[in-house]
Amino acid sequence: METSYRASATMTTEPGMDTKLAGMQQIIRKFPEVIYVSDPKTHEVILVNDNWAQVLGRNPVGEKCHKAFQGLDEPCPFCTNETIAKSSKPYNWEYYNPSVDRHFFISDQMIDWPDGRKVRFEVAIDITDKVLAEKERDANASLLAEKVKELDNHKNNLEQMVQQRTAELKNTNAKLELEIQESQRRAGIIRQQAEDILELSTPVMQVWEGVLLAPLIGNLDSNRAQHFMEVLLDAVATRNAEVVIIDITGVGIIDTETGRNILETFSAIGLLGAKVILTGVRASVAQTLVHLGVDLSAIETRSSLKSGLQYAMSTTSNGAFTHSLRSTGR
Repeated sequence: METSYRASATMTTEPGMDTKLAGMQQIIRKFPEVIYVSDPKTHEVILVNDNWAQVLGRNPVGEKCHKAFQGLDEPCPFCTNETIAKSSKPYNWEYYNPSVDRHFFISDQMIDWPDGRKVRFEVAIDITDKVLAEKERDANASLLAEKVKELDNHKNNLEQMVQQRTAELKNTNAKLELEIQESQRRAGIIRQQAEDILELSTPVMQVWEGVLLAPLIGNLDSNRAQHFMEVLLDAVATRNAEVVIIDITGVGIIDTETGRNILETFSAIGLLGAKVILTGVRASVAQTLVHLGVDLSAIETRSSLKSGLQYAMSTTSNGAFTHSLRSTGR
C-alpha cells in the first residue's frame, strides 16, 4: 500500500505564531511542484510540501537540508544561499539530484517568514522527462547526421544520373515535339479536307424521270452556293429535267451573297425550261431570305420534302401515269 506523507503532520504552529504561518503552510503543502523552506543560517528544513515528502519517502522537517536532500554531512558545495541573500530576485538553475535520480529546474529566493526570519524558499520543477528526451534527441541527431551524410553521397550520385538522364529525355522530347507538330499539321489538313468535302458535297438525284432532287445540308455560304448552282444546272441540262426540287430543310445559315446565288440558280433553272420547287423552308430561313430581298413569289414552295414530291408528281408529263398507278394500287 502506498504511504501518504503529509507535511502538515510535523508542521505545527509554534506558540505565539499567528495564523498567517498556518495559512501559508496549507497553501505550500498542496503545490504540485517540489517546494521546501529552510533556515539559511542553520540549514534546518522548516517546511516541505506533500509532493517533495512523497519523493523523499518521508517528511524531513527539522533535518539539515543537505543531509535530507543530498545525503551530505556538510552544506552543499553548490549551495545558493549566499547568492540569493545578495538579491531580491529569484535565482534559477538546473540540477541533477543523484539521491532521487531526478533532474530539476530550480528557483531559489530569500523571503520573509511569518516569524520574522529570512528563509530560503525553493521551488523545483521536475524536468527529468525533458532532459532524457533531449539526450535521446541528441543521440538521434548524431545518428541522423550520419544518415544525412550517407544520403548526401547518394544524392550526389543520383544528381549525376538525373542530369545525364534529363539530357537524354530533352533530346527525346525535342524529337517527339517535332513529330507531334507534324502529326497535328497533317491531322488539321485531313480534318479540313473532310470538312470541305462534307460542306461542298451537293448531291443531285433523279427521283424519277424528269424530276431531280437536290438536298442541301449545313451552312450554305457563297462558295458552296456557287458550286451547287454549277452542279445542279449541269444535271438539269444533261437529264432534261422538268422539275427540280431543292430541299433546304438542313440549311442553317444563309448570307446575302448566298441569297443572291440562290435566286440566280432559280432563274438559271427556269431558263433551262425546268420548274423549281423549294421545300423545307424553315421560319428562320424564310425571314432571312425576305430580309435579304429574295423574291420567292415566282417560286413554288412547300413546307416539306414529301409535299414537294407529291406536287412534282402532279406537274410532270408522267403525272397522269403515276396518278393512275396510285389509284389502282399497282
